Amino acid sequence: MTILGGAHLPVAAAGVLDHLVLSPATASVAAGASQAFQAEGFDASGNDLGNYTPFAIFTLPGGPCFGNVCTTAVAGSQTVTAEFAWSGGAAYGTATLNVAPLPLDSVLISPAGLSFIYAGASQSYTTEGYDVFGNDLGNATSASTFTIAPSGSCTGASCTATIVGTYTVTATATVTGKSSTASLGVLPGQIASITLTASSAWVPAGGSVLYSVTGADQYGNSLGDISAATALSITPADGYCNQATHLCGGTVASMHTVTATVGVLTATATLQITPGGLDHIAISPATSTVAAGTQQPYAVEAFDPYGNDIGSALSTTTLSIAPSGICGPYASACTATTPGAYTVTANDFGRTATASLTIVPGPPASLVLSPAVASAVAGTSTAFTAVAVDSVGNSLGDVTANTTFAIYPNGYCEPGAGCGSNVAGTYQISARYQQYIFGQATLTITPGPTDHIIVIGPGIMFAGQNATYRALAYDQYKNLIGDVTSSTSFALGTIRGTTACTGNVCSTTVAGNDGVVGNYNGLIDIESLQVTPGPLDHITLTPATANVTAGGSQGFVVDAYDQYGNAIGDQTSTSSLTIGPDGACSAGACTATKPGLHTVSAIDSGKSATASISVTAGPLDHLSLTPATATITAGGSVAYGVEGFDYYGNDLGSFTTNSSFAITPDGSCVSASCTATKAGLHTVMASSQGQRVTGSLAVNAGPLASIAIAPASVSVVVGYTQMFTAKAADAYGNALSANAASWSLSSGIPGTISPGSGTTTTFSASGSNTGTGTIKASIGSVIGTARIDVIPAPPTNLVGVVKTAKVDFTWTAAAGAKSYNVYRGTSPTNLVLLKSEFPSTSFTDNPGSGTFYYYVVALGNGGLQSAPSYMVSATFK
Repeated sequence: MTILGGAHLPVAAAGVLDHLVLSPATASVAAGASQAFQAEGFDASGNDLGNYTPFAIFTLPGGPCFGNVCTTAVAGSQTVTAEFAWSGGAAYGTATLNVAPLPLDSVLISPAGLSFIYAGASQSYTTEGYDVFGNDLGNATSASTFTIAPSGSCTGASCTATIVGTYTVTATATVTGKSSTASLGVLPGQIASITLTASSAWVPAGGSVLYSVTGADQYGNSLGDISAATALSITPADGYCNQATHLCGGTVASMHTVTATVGVLTATATLQITPGGLDHIAISPATSTVAAGTQQPYAVEAFDPYGNDIGSALSTTTLSIAPSGICGPYASACTATTPGAYTVTANDFGRTATASLTIVPGPPASLVLSPAVASAVAGTSTAFTAVAVDSVGNSLGDVTANTTFAIYPNGYCEPGAGCGSNVAGTYQISARYQQYIFGQATLTITPGPTDHIIVIGPGIMFAGQNATYRALAYDQYKNLIGDVTSSTSFALGTIRGTTACTGNVCSTTVAGNDGVVGNYNGLIDIESLQVTPGPLDHITLTPATANVTAGGSQGFVVDAYDQYGNAIGDQTSTSSLTIGPDGACSAGACTATKPGLHTVSAIDSGKSATASISVTAGPLDHLSLTPATATITAGGSVAYGVEGFDYYGNDLGSFTTNSSFAITPDGSCVSASCTATKAGLHTVMASSQGQRVTGSLAVNAGPLASIAIAPASVSVVVGYTQMFTAKAADAYGNALSANAASWSLSSGIPGTISPGSGTTTTFSASGSNTGTGTIKASIGSVIGTARIDVIPAPPTNLVGVVKTAKVDFTWTAAAGAKSYNVYRGTSPTNLVLLKSEFPSTSFTDNPGSGTFYYYVVALGNGGLQSAPSYMVSATFK
């Protein structure tokens, strides 16, 4: 049955539309989703009148319908109604749409208003869940997370806090993070502690302090001032508390504890009762005995009217002693030097106190030796006596018998015989009485009679110079008696014969070891003398002649002598060596690099000496190549020459016939002639006796010999372009410029080229014709060609419509196509030709059951094929 727009349907005759049947009859969707329905028309006898979907109006209570597609966000079971109305009546059909809510999106907390709890108690909450469209999902407490702020904690859905105030409880959907809030007020709990506060932590004796008491619950929340309901007490019992005024105090200076009591709760505070103002002082010790000159320390304590000790008053107290003596230099001590009874008085701004002090003689403090200064001859001794005195100089009598004597820095002391020394000088006599009592005296020891002499001289002198000597006399203990030079005779020589000296002045010109003899009244002493060579007079250079190879070195020794021919020694390190006509000298050795006779000169302190050295050329060190650089045309050659040199560049002559030649990266050498065919920079290498030398050979390309076109063969789709490049080369394949190439096409090829000259050109294929031909590039008589196939465009928009046992294909005609080939396969990789040279753009296939894959290829003039279309598949049951 065909329904035309604007036609009137019969309603009374058989076959007239009676009702609509919707499919699906029952459908389920998620909230917010859409469901499409089909409306099939039936007459009263149930005959199917066809599809009325395009003509029916669909409605849904919970949401809109656009054509036959209905959408709702309201969860639950709803009825979809389809109506087809005409002028003579209307037909209806219904279907059931079950709408499922979406997953949890948000929650609502309960109770949502302000709730109150006591500190530490808890409040339980629940949440109701809703999806994104507001559909109620029921209790969502288990899917919610509860938090409380600014402090407190939540365990599951139960929240608590211990600090008085107003809190915000937040319930958050675990999945989406969306939340809702409620207010929670926290009130103070029952009293659990009290705090005792004082206006001061201390008070002077006789004063009082005001106290107050506040209460708090177990979490520290304040319950305010509760002083009126509090009992106060103080310990120890010498203090007092007034319950009416809340004042506590006392007169005894000490630490007290004030206790506040409310029921079973207590709180304490410490109260330091300090002494009052100064009333009187006391000095201690009241009586004491000390040795003369010893300080007796005193303490002065201050007290208030209640007898409380205020503390030391020394800083403000002045001490004095009578009838004599001193207090100080420290203000807290007094002393006297005369034995007897004394009174010490302390005065603190008119308040006084006294103490008794007895002075007795002190213990021994030092010794006084007699004589204090004495002298004796070396080897003799002097007796000393010792008297003990106390620290202030009072004599305690002679204690020599109980005193130990010692002499420093050396010498001897014998009990009852005195002290002495064998060494002349000034000595310190030290005496010790008991353990730590000491005294001192001075003893001077003088030398005895002459026992021997000692000759003193320079010990060393230059040959030809004078040496002056002295003679000193000593006693038997080697104490110096004095200079006896004027009474002593001197002579030089104990080994090589004796030579008299002029007085005490001796001289010789012979270098070596000798001695000077002194004779004083038969007492003889010998002083050794080393005679060294005199000043430099002349030098010698050794060896006088030598032979070396270029670059080799020859060591030289410079010896020096004085005017008497005494050898001064090796002066090489202080001499300056030079070599001529060329070369260099360093550290006593000379070298030269140029062959020939050279002269070495040595200079030391203005004195000079010479030697000759013959230099010969060294072994082969390096080679030179001629020419070092050269240029040839590919295939040409260059003849080379090789010269040899030693390390210092001395020419050793031609090495050409003794050298082997090679060229890289390509080419060849025959004897000393080298050639190459590849354009570019080459390296020529000559080798002889282990030495190598290289030169640079530039090879230029030869004349044009060939032209190649890239790409050499290409397929171009109609309407497309292809760029071609001409590459020119000489006979050896060396690249040349192709800028002068002229381009042309073979006749009949569908397309054009531009530009017509240059290294590259672009071929533009015809938009509709296909064909085959060549493109040509030529420079003079040299020509290069490439093949061009202009092929059809691939078919596009391949669509297959599957019906019961067949599939209908259509595609868009391809530019340049004359016919088409259709391919089919049972997998994407095994397609074979199904239909060839098919002239139409549609095709029907009956392949049987299974899944099949297809694509189409366009054919142009001469059977030129396009690329395949994209692949499609069809499945048949």
